[in-house]
Amino acid sequence: MIESIIFLTLGQLATGILLFIFLVPPSRIGKGFGRFHTFLALLLWGLALWGKFPPEFFILAGLLLLTALLGEKDQLYYPFLLLSFGVSFHFLILADVSRIGFWNSLGVHMPPVLVLGASSVAMLLGHWYLVAPKLSISYLKVLTG
Repeated sequence: MIESIIFLTLGQLATGILLFIFLVPPSRIGKGFGRFHTFLALLLWGLALWGKFPPEFFILAGLLLLTALLGEKDQLYYPFLLLSFGVSFHFLILADVSRIGFWNSLGVHMPPVLVLGASSVAMLLGHWYLVAPKLSISYLKVLTG
């Protein structure tokens, strides 16, 4: 029971982070913000799966590493980020699809992904403004909206 709660919470947080860093282009804010969040998502998935790493995890890890390393150029960053989000969301709905179906699984996981992702990325972006005060406030407005 506790393992599934940890898996869902950390997995939904990691997936939400990957969804909402899509709204903050690394060319505008700096590649460090995207790198930090991709490594954070990888760490969260590592903790969520703790010792039970299916082959998809290694695909996700490779995609996240490529996303972090290619964060300097938006045209390379976004495709890998989108693929990373897809694999991450696949992990979440994989266990539930056979039991409750795709659409119900989507309905179960999407609200926590949106809430956890938006709140954590907005919080960390707010702190990022302390490091780079000349950033446009528009990104924070989008995330908190």
